[in-house]
Amino acid sequence: MLHLLPIAIVLAGGYYLIRLRAFFILHPLRTLSLALREGREEGKGALLRLSLALAGTLGVGNVTGVAAGIVIGGAGSVFWILVSAIFCAPLKYAESVVAISAKKKGESRGFITLVRGSFSHMGTPLSVLYALLCVGLAFFMGSALQSAAVSEAASALGSRALARICVLSFVLLLAICVIGRSDKIASATAILIPIALIMYTIICIISVFSGISRLGEVVHLVIFDAFSPRAFVGGTAGYALASPLREGFLRGLLSNEAGAGTSAFAHTKNEKSTPFFEGVLGMAEILFDTVILCMLTAFAILLSVEDLGAYKSGMDILRAAFGGVLGEGYVLPLLLSVFLFAVGGAVCWYEYGRCALTSLRVPCGALYTAVYLAFSLCGAYLGSMALIPICDAFLFFLAMIALPTLIKNSAAVCAVTRRALREGSDRTAARGGS
Repeated sequence: MLHLLPIAIVLAGGYYLIRLRAFFILHPLRTLSLALREGREEGKGALLRLSLALAGTLGVGNVTGVAAGIVIGGAGSVFWILVSAIFCAPLKYAESVVAISAKKKGESRGFITLVRGSFSHMGTPLSVLYALLCVGLAFFMGSALQSAAVSEAASALGSRALARICVLSFVLLLAICVIGRSDKIASATAILIPIALIMYTIICIISVFSGISRLGEVVHLVIFDAFSPRAFVGGTAGYALASPLREGFLRGLLSNEAGAGTSAFAHTKNEKSTPFFEGVLGMAEILFDTVILCMLTAFAILLSVEDLGAYKSGMDILRAAFGGVLGEGYVLPLLLSVFLFAVGGAVCWYEYGRCALTSLRVPCGALYTAVYLAFSLCGAYLGSMALIPICDAFLFFLAMIALPTLIKNSAAVCAVTRRALREGSDRTAARGGS
């Protein structure tokens, strides 16, 4: 069944792309201007929600996932990684728009309320199932898989002793972030994710500029190799791996959680925010995750490593790319970036699971926190390969509920978009007339 997921994502994304008339692609500056105008009064609140949502999409998978895609499919996979973002962006936009449009005052339950209201007799059982799947995914992908990624990254870059220290530090920092008030969670991700992103970006930029003389050659190679069957398969796999919250080799295409509806938990935090503004924030996640971070990783590798076929894993090719340029000095900042990405993702998914339990009216205090931290400790010993099939199953069933919900509410998404664009045009015309 899992092989149907990439097809479903592309079809649903293409459907929304047509219905929305690709406004964000055809009119990017206008879209940005309207979103900034609507979100001008929020300031720090918008940054906190974007950081929380980015914590669910940025992660170790953006680093090792892209590298693995290149190992599997060669340089041409980079082209398909970028193209895939076109189908995910409208889905991410639609998830945020419909969630904030449908939520009741005081609620922050993301897609769960929307699912309940979208299907007549099946709405309640489907919303309960969706909430339970979110809680399960929080335990396995948000907690255990992040911990496994930290352990494996530390083992590859250092030693088993270093891996144990990193895992214990990961659990301790996670506990500090999640124990207490929920506003600490957004504040923690607003600090961790930008630090990790800046640190990793600097490493990539240094690697890219060291091989800038080969840029023309590499771009030609990417385009030429993009249409081979091997590159297409590798690109699809690499894009799936590039999703932040799946730190490993996941099967299927579901990057940035597009189509699962989970990031709506973060985007429904503010009562005053407008659906259009939150939708554009959702697309901003795709920009940071795929267009920026994934492409930086890809070109850092392609410009630094010539014999791509000599490597068997994503971590091996990353070590060759960064080590050849930065020497041993790259180890500590790379490991720290991986660590912070993982903590940010785990903190984000703790909040998602808590919101899902709240919608079920299940107490989510000390017991939920204890179980979540226990999963983060056990994940390092289970390993990512044991956790991946479980996470795949959760993601598949979440998407099978979320995608029909999105399609069913497409008219509302289009109405919100048309109204926002029309009002923006009216303001511009009025300002020009005066």
